[in-house]
Amino acid sequence: MSAMNKERILTELRAYHSNTFPTDTPSKEESLLKEEIEELEDKITGMLLRLVNGKAEFTDSSSTLEAVLGRVNTLPKTTLRGNYRDQFLLRLGQLSTLLTLAKELVFRMRPVRVAKPV
Repeated sequence: MSAMNKERILTELRAYHSNTFPTDTPSKEESLLKEEIEELEDKITGMLLRLVNGKAEFTDSSSTLEAVLGRVNTLPKTTLRGNYRDQFLLRLGQLSTLLTLAKELVFRMRPVRVAKPV
């Protein structure tokens, strides 16, 4: 069961990373928001990879994710162009799905190996 759960998480991560940000030059606000989302993305994907490999326990970042999502939704449409707003919402939605999936699945910590006496 654990291998199937691990594959589900990794499949979602692959789908997440197949989406990229638009290539046109972002405005200052878009650039700052993009950097914040990328930091959150690094934190969540790192935790997920450590989780499925049994190196760490689940760390819930949904409150931070909701705060960023709220800021994206409250920014005026003139601040964020449509393609950036759509991409930000898509990526934040996928991160939320990944966190929900990881929270539901059970992963065991890998036992720590004892050093062999020399």
